[in-house]
Amino acid sequence: MPEVDKGKIVIRSSKSEIVNFRNSILAKDMRRELLIWARVAKSAYPEVDNLLEKGRIDGRLEALDYMLGLPDNMIEVLEEREREIKEEEDGDRRNETDTD
Repeated sequence: MPEVDKGKIVIRSSKSEIVNFRNSILAKDMRRELLIWARVAKSAYPEVDNLLEKGRIDGRLEALDYMLGLPDNMIEVLEEREREIKEEEDGDRRNETDTD
C-alpha cells in the first residue's frame, strides 16, 4: 500500500530510478510472472460457476493490472507534480513582475 500524506501518494524514488527499474531484467522477470498469473486467472474464469470465486478472480486480475501499471503510474504522478511546481513557479514570477 503506498504511503499517503494528506491524500497524496508519497514516492521516494526519482523518475530516473523508476525508469531504470522498469527497464531492468528484474522488472521484466516480475512482469512476465505477473502476466502468467493473469493468463491463468483469465483462463479459469469461464469454468467457474460460483459468483464468489468469480469475484476473487476479478480481484486478482485488478490487483495484477495495478501492479503491472505501477511504474508507469508512479512516473505519471511525478511528471504531474513537476508540471504543478513549474506552474507555481511561473505564477510566482508573474506576480513578482506585476508588483514591480
